[in-house]
Amino acid sequence: MEKYVIKIPHARNYDEFIKANKEAEEEFLKAETIREIIMNYIYDYYFSGAQALENVAAPVKIVKKKIKYGELNELIMPKVEGRDGDDLIFGISKNNSSNIGIYGNKLCDGCFTTITSRSMVLSISLQKAMILRALNDGGYANIDTKLKNIMISKEGIVSMIDIGSIVKHGDIIRVYTSYTAPPEVDFGKKANPKSDVFSDAIDRPYILFGNIAEKYIPHIFKKKYGYKEKNICMKDIIKSYENASHFDIQTKKNEYRIIGFEEPIFPEYFTNSQKMRYMLYHLEFLKIQRDVGEIYPIKVLDTFAKLQMFSTEPNPKIRIDEEIVEYVLLHLMLSIDNWRKGVYRIEGIKIVPGSMIDEILPKNINNHKINELQAQKN
Repeated sequence: MEKYVIKIPHARNYDEFIKANKEAEEEFLKAETIREIIMNYIYDYYFSGAQALENVAAPVKIVKKKIKYGELNELIMPKVEGRDGDDLIFGISKNNSSNIGIYGNKLCDGCFTTITSRSMVLSISLQKAMILRALNDGGYANIDTKLKNIMISKEGIVSMIDIGSIVKHGDIIRVYTSYTAPPEVDFGKKANPKSDVFSDAIDRPYILFGNIAEKYIPHIFKKKYGYKEKNICMKDIIKSYENASHFDIQTKKNEYRIIGFEEPIFPEYFTNSQKMRYMLYHLEFLKIQRDVGEIYPIKVLDTFAKLQMFSTEPNPKIRIDEEIVEYVLLHLMLSIDNWRKGVYRIEGIKIVPGSMIDEILPKNINNHKINELQAQKN
């Protein structure tokens, strides 16, 4: 039997009462739309999309409660197990043993404990991408994608909560979070699906690496957790790279050499802006593994950095879509046991040569090449 909870809005005065009732009605209508999209997906045999949207915590009913201002709309919601992403990854205290933390036994200053595996965090990242893709394919954007708005169960099941920000493509944006929003998102602007790709990418390093990523990549902590809130928007950092020069590139590459890493090699077609965005993440991923030991093979780190680079393209018209993110993560998750063998792509899941998925994922090393490399080591 499915469990339900009541979402009770705040209505401390008449104005809040009117606003709460309106927002509850709008959220319920969005829930009805999601259920309609699910039925259409089932009819069209798009079962993965239907299943993904089943993990959206959408209200099932409005009930009325009498208060002094009139009848207040309360929403009956499906109960979602787990903790929200912000809480699970960053935790309320360093003594909380159930946080997603670093991998291995080497702790660093300010890190929490470790509980999870690479396969689980890849699955969490994939599920989040699948929900967003299914929503986008149905003609809607989440706009307010962030860790606080997903719940993660002990088994690693991801659910999207708080659907009040969901907007039909082309409709006006009224709610968003500044630190995960892409450059094109602002109040009064029109919603598009590529916005969710950018926001999804901003949070991905914290899922893939745990709370240690905050030491290198900015994250907004909530004041109620006892941290000083930071006013950092990644879109501002990323936009600053649009006018990067050869001098900027070389300066950034020098950081690799100074720290002791090999300088990155880029495809010839990379623009200066792309090179800077790639290094923004790639160098920090290398630093994380220097601190805690190897979490992912270098080729997988390269893939994550490419995925971040293409996902955070400031121009939404040429930004990749969530389907590409989904397939890249799917290949990596399914091939995880064979990374050491040089396998990162799964046979049977077609990759079109020259496509963005083909560009982002490492090429598989064939058996002949593996034997050749082993012979060279010996």
